[in-house]
Amino acid sequence: MRCKKCGKKLREKEKFCTICGYYNSGNNEKDEGIEFRNSKDGLVLDDFEPNLLDESTYENNEEYDDLEEFDLKADSSGTKENEFFYKDEKYLEAYIGEDYKLIKKSPFNIYAFLLNWSYVLYRKMYVVGILGMVITGIVVLQKPKFLIAYILITMVIIGLAFNKVYIFLSKLKVEFMIKKLKDTDSFTIENICEKRGGVKVVPALIIYLIFLIIIFFSMFNVYYNKNNNTTFWTENSENRATCNSLVRSAYKSIEENPVTGTLSEGLCSIKLKGDNKEYDVYLKITNADKIIYLHYKTKERNLVYDKNTEDIQELAAKKVNGNITKEEEKDLNAKRKIEEDYYNKAKKSKEEEKLIEEKKDRSERKNYTFTKDEIIR
Repeated sequence: MRCKKCGKKLREKEKFCTICGYYNSGNNEKDEGIEFRNSKDGLVLDDFEPNLLDESTYENNEEYDDLEEFDLKADSSGTKENEFFYKDEKYLEAYIGEDYKLIKKSPFNIYAFLLNWSYVLYRKMYVVGILGMVITGIVVLQKPKFLIAYILITMVIIGLAFNKVYIFLSKLKVEFMIKKLKDTDSFTIENICEKRGGVKVVPALIIYLIFLIIIFFSMFNVYYNKNNNTTFWTENSENRATCNSLVRSAYKSIEENPVTGTLSEGLCSIKLKGDNKEYDVYLKITNADKIIYLHYKTKERNLVYDKNTEDIQELAAKKVNGNITKEEEKDLNAKRKIEEDYYNKAKKSKEEEKLIEEKKDRSERKNYTFTKDEIIR
């Protein structure tokens, strides 16, 4: 049994021709003969005089040796593009959908121009759409001042290039499906192309919405962190400069409160009281057998000397012996607190500095340690 339209030999009970897709109704075995003729649509089979061509004709005549592997020709030009459109255009049209003729003929796609990457996703070009959105996101975050120019340029490029790129990619997908389904009838291939192609609204909206959310929060974080960083560096620069000035002032006042030893380092700690800041300033003095701490504090924006720990060992010895007065014991406790505060605030200063260097903290720094060279230079 052979196809009435192209002459392809059909399998038993096969109705649709796998070459031309023609539906063969009735019993072809009862057909008395067929005739080939040329037309602008390709080779066509018509009824002809009985016994003009029979089975033996196909088997013995070399002219028809390749009939079962018969391929329709595109046109006299024989180019690959024209052959594709002639032979497989119905599959391509099924894949693209009802806008096929418009997309094929129009050099500019107004929907792609207006909707940008969302239209690319709508046409199921997910890889191209996501890649484009990633590039857009990078530009937005890295070069926000060029955002408007970039969007306008992108809109024009997508509008101009979309139809050609979409037709090209659709061809590749259709050709792949045809090769994969080479043993399948034309009707089935066309249905598969229609299902695999076309448009999808919901996935496109979901992907594009996720993209917009990511861009929004990324921009928020960038600008928020930028503002925070600016505030952080401004505050810390001012705090460090103020603390350095206070420590140097304390060092210059040692002559008024003489102690035995050599300056080792200084420390400044900030206390917030409402909108105002108060400062505790410490100088660390070392000599042969002990470490002495001098404590200063701000009062009405003036640096005031508090006390030092030079006699702390003598007071501690008195307490052990039980001959310390209440005033001396109170003084001993205050000096021990100075030592403890210095140790804790110096440790805190190193921790704050480390967190800042590792970019793990952007809060206002409260403790600053200064070396001898930073103080006396």
